[in-house]
Amino acid sequence: MKEQLKGAVADKIVHSHTSLEKCLEVIRQMDGFARSQITIQHIDNIMIGGGRHEFIVTVETRNAIHNLLSSPEEED
Repeated sequence: MKEQLKGAVADKIVHSHTSLEKCLEVIRQMDGFARSQITIQHIDNIMIGGGRHEFIVTVETRNAIHNLLSSPEEED
C-alpha cells in the first residue's frame, strides 16, 4: 500500500500480491513530499517513510518494533 498526497488528503493505492521489483519501484518513486510512505504486509508489517536519500524503516512483529534509519552517505 502506498500513499500519494493531494493537498491535505492522501490517496491510498493498494497493490495486492505484488513482486519485489514492484516494491522497489514504488520505493524509488518516494520523494519525501507527495509520496513519502508505503506499507508492505508480509509476515510482519514493514513501513517505509521518507524519500530521496533518507528513509526510516519500521518493522512491527508481535513482540517488538524495530527501526532502521538511513544515512545520507549510504545510498544503497
